[in-house]
Amino acid sequence: MSARLQYTILIVVGLVGIVFIMWGLLTGNSSFSNILISVGASILATSIVSSVIRITLGDPTETLVAGIKRTQTDLENVLIRNVRIIERSAHTGLQSIWVSRQEETTDAWIDRLRNARSEIKLLAYAMAFLPDHAEFADLLQERLRAGCKICINLGDPMSSEVASREKEENENIVPRIETAINRLKHLVEYENFEFRLHSVPLYCSLYMFDDEMFVTPHLYGVRGAAAPLLLLRRQPRSLFGKYEKHFDQIWRNSRVVEVTSDLTKAAPPCGGAASGSAVPYQGVPVIHLDQAGENGGGEAGIV
Repeated sequence: MSARLQYTILIVVGLVGIVFIMWGLLTGNSSFSNILISVGASILATSIVSSVIRITLGDPTETLVAGIKRTQTDLENVLIRNVRIIERSAHTGLQSIWVSRQEETTDAWIDRLRNARSEIKLLAYAMAFLPDHAEFADLLQERLRAGCKICINLGDPMSSEVASREKEENENIVPRIETAINRLKHLVEYENFEFRLHSVPLYCSLYMFDDEMFVTPHLYGVRGAAAPLLLLRRQPRSLFGKYEKHFDQIWRNSRVVEVTSDLTKAAPPCGGAASGSAVPYQGVPVIHLDQAGENGGGEAGIV
């Protein structure tokens, strides 16, 4: 509605108010004339006040309508962005995301470990939060007995990469790795379990349980518990496959942890040979552990 038309309407309304007032004055002193005068005065006052507001502040309805339109546009844009994010997430296999790993309880890993049926792959520097859990070692053994394939790759405590990470975090990582080794080394007696130590700059930690995977991207100087956490699900051409390939590449270049002197043991298919193949380690260094520990003291003897 144009401003000229609005002012015309206000003038007409004001004239109607004057007509009611004049009508009341002409009808004499009666209750009906008082009603006419009151109605006319109200109409005239409304017209005058509306005109003053429009002249000084502009049309209030225009501001309100403009605000509603802006809000509607903002909501539409937010909705469109969210829909696009959901569409992209569906293609990437991203199921959930947390600002830090500590926002999710360790039970989330334990539950997935308990329900794993075919394959478990774990890659980290120390992943101390898992071996520290009361059920972790027992559940690993239970899954191994059920035929589940388990491959664990931790940081080599003697490597320069672990030393660099210790300096970044200003934390002692080596004792945590050694503790994990001591809590897991008894599992190497199972043919479907393999334990390796890597010497690479680790850009993320991976925890794969069949078709689900937790990923913790590493941030400079930030412990894993405070780093972001992603939950991925296996699907074609998704992030899951990229991170599993990342695990496999590191696995092939990591040192084997054994408790025997047999160097011809066939490598399990964790990022190495195809499933079912019997391929030697092909020169991958072997770390020998004394099952009872050095001098019978229960510590890992790494050669």
